[in-house]
Amino acid sequence: MPTPLNVSQDIRSLTDFKRHTTEEEERAITIAGIQRGLDEIARGESQLFSEFYKEFKAEHGITEDAE
Repeated sequence: MPTPLNVSQDIRSLTDFKRHTTEEEERAITIAGIQRGLDEIARGESQLFSEFYKEFKAEHGITEDAE
């Protein structure tokens, strides 16, 4: 004979499973993003922040006085 369903315990188990699965998915996405960044650096596709910021200010008309 099958074991009766314990709703409060089974629902909590499902909630914990879904939470754990979501956390693992977020972790995998984060690691993949970091790896893409490291790969870009290895290929020489990175830019110093100071260079980016200089270009950004020029493109958006930001002057030193506005900082």
